[in-house]
Amino acid sequence: METAMKKRTLSIRAGIFYLLFTAVVISVLIPNSLWLLATIKEYKKDISAIEKEVTAHQKERVIEELGDVLHYIHFMRQQEQDVSPVELQSKILDYLATYRFGNGGYIFINQYDGRALLFNGERVKDYKDVSNMTDAGGLRVFDLELELAHTLNGGFMQYQFKKMNSDKPLPKLSYVQGVPDWQWIVGAGEYLDDASQRIHAKRAIMVASMKGTVLKTALLLLLFTLMLITISSLLSLRLSKQFSLFLDFFKSSMSKDKQLKVSSLFITELQEIGAQANAMVQEQKKLRNELFSAQENLKNRTTLLQSVLQSAPAVAILATDLDFEIIFANSFAGELFDLAMENLTNKAISQLDLHEKVNKTFLQNVADHLVENDKFCTTLERATREGRTFIEVTITGIYDVNGDVTGYLFFCSDITEKKRVDQELLKHRQHLEQLVMQRTAELENLNKELQKKNDDLEHFNDLFVGREFRIKELRDELKTLQQKLDLRGSKIT
Repeated sequence: METAMKKRTLSIRAGIFYLLFTAVVISVLIPNSLWLLATIKEYKKDISAIEKEVTAHQKERVIEELGDVLHYIHFMRQQEQDVSPVELQSKILDYLATYRFGNGGYIFINQYDGRALLFNGERVKDYKDVSNMTDAGGLRVFDLELELAHTLNGGFMQYQFKKMNSDKPLPKLSYVQGVPDWQWIVGAGEYLDDASQRIHAKRAIMVASMKGTVLKTALLLLLFTLMLITISSLLSLRLSKQFSLFLDFFKSSMSKDKQLKVSSLFITELQEIGAQANAMVQEQKKLRNELFSAQENLKNRTTLLQSVLQSAPAVAILATDLDFEIIFANSFAGELFDLAMENLTNKAISQLDLHEKVNKTFLQNVADHLVENDKFCTTLERATREGRTFIEVTITGIYDVNGDVTGYLFFCSDITEKKRVDQELLKHRQHLEQLVMQRTAELENLNKELQKKNDDLEHFNDLFVGREFRIKELRDELKTLQQKLDLRGSKIT
């Protein structure tokens, strides 16, 4: 299958030969083909002209001959009036049976009822019915004759009929007209094989001319083919030497920065290609140096990154592929998961005994989440010999230069102590909240007592202030009464 689908190659020699051969074929065959087409067209035109000429000439002749026959019949009827019609018709038939003209032309006469009187140039002695007669092509000849006999001035008919001295049907042209009072169908017919002979002769001349042209064309092609083989061989030899320089150059350029000697090339296009190839070698050398520098830089950066990752304090870093298989783990990851470093790599995340929920469904949800988000955070429990531990996990994607995810990074931290401290702080906060609630209740009770005392004090104050105002009023009333008494005493005096 691979061999069948292998792209076909082409040598320089074959390419030059095919190119030149195509040019020669086009320059030789096209003019000759055009000439042949013109010859065939002219032949068809001549054939059509011959057919028209012969047909027109024969139409004129059969009309003329039939006119003479009808004139003869009319003349005999005028001259032989004392002869019975049967005897007169017999004389006319005997004479017309010997009547010949043109290319096998003769007179035929049938009656309207289908009885033949003159048939195939001979007088019919016995009864012969031609009412169902057809030609080689299935044409009902008598029906057509009868139809034309009933037509004014008759008409032409073309059909196939054998000659008197042959059994082979040939094309025939006849002119038919009726003699109504005698119920005769009189026709004059002539064969068209003369035109066929002229056409055949014309065809023979054309075929001979075409054969000569084809032979000349074949000889020219053969001569040009031999010349092309020689020319293509010479050109391919020179071109092969030129391309050999290129092949040697490309082979050496794989390991050396060797330049191609452009001046050794004699083809302008190859010189341009050679100049471009030299520029390519220079660019390749530059790129090779840049690649080496980039590789060294990448190596240094990789070493630095691994050093940073390995020395990350209290953080387990795991890198996985798209299937969540671990491909890298720092040293703290081994401590966190209580596994040797060699047992961590090539291990699935789901096998780290993190939690029963870290399964395929969980990991698929993580992958789906990271499609639209930067990170995924969760806290997992892990059972150990010391008890339960809590691990805080942050998961991010690893992306290539195109932004496509190529793996995942897991940042794992043991937050068990943090969880314990948080719980202690929670208990302490709850205790403080209870104390605050108790103190708040006590303060509220004290506040209520103070409020009651304050209310009593205000009531007492209201009573005291009212008494003072009453004493003052009494004093004012006593003073007024004293004034009235003094006034009355003075009046009494």
